[in-house]
Amino acid sequence: MTIILVLIVAFIAYIFLPQLKRPVTGVEGMIGLSGITLETLEPVGIVRIKGELWNAESINGTIKKGDRVIVEKVNGLRLLVKKSKSDRKY
Repeated sequence: MTIILVLIVAFIAYIFLPQLKRPVTGVEGMIGLSGITLETLEPVGIVRIKGELWNAESINGTIKKGDRVIVEKVNGLRLLVKKSKSDRKY
């Protein structure tokens, strides 16, 4: 009987606890996202992040077209990005 009760409580917690998390939006939601460069960033250009086009500025030199980038900061409507350590290109 005790095992059944524990399983029921664990199932209910598994279903309802994720709903208590607040969604991350705005600036906090952008930091850490990855995307690709649509043009060479010297240091400013366009990147695609989650299907959206953004103005971006490289914080660590020139980044070639097609390279993967990571959002480090947000400055107004411009993303400050750095080249990802992943060598995968698109």
